[in-house]
Amino acid sequence: MTKLRRPSLKSTLMAIAAAAAFLLPVAAQAAEGFATANVNMRSGPSTRYPAVTVIPVGTPVEIHGCLADVPWCDVSFYNGRGWVAGRYVQAEYQQRRVYVEPDYYDSLGIPLVTFELGNYWDPQLSQPRLL
Repeated sequence: MTKLRRPSLKSTLMAIAAAAAFLLPVAAQAAEGFATANVNMRSGPSTRYPAVTVIPVGTPVEIHGCLADVPWCDVSFYNGRGWVAGRYVQAEYQQRRVYVEPDYYDSLGIPLVTFELGNYWDPQLSQPRLL
């Protein structure tokens, strides 16, 4: 007769932690960038949206994602979040700074995002919608 062994508390906790890590959504990617000029951070991806603040030249920003069809990126700057035209943001690529353009999104780890006004500013939405 084979005696069944009871799993240890440690192995049970490790199995639970592994399962939880697998089931949790993957954290959104972000890349570090830099403002190339004193640039307006806007409430949407166009100059038609109002400016939220001005990001000073050389200031680091966190790039949460960029649109596929137009070069606008969703960024964080200090405690704010908004949109900046890609031509005013550079990121580190192969030991040099490059402008954030669609050709570099994958290499820089920048996801493609969409913009929907209601969803973007909904307080329940913690991240922009990924494509």
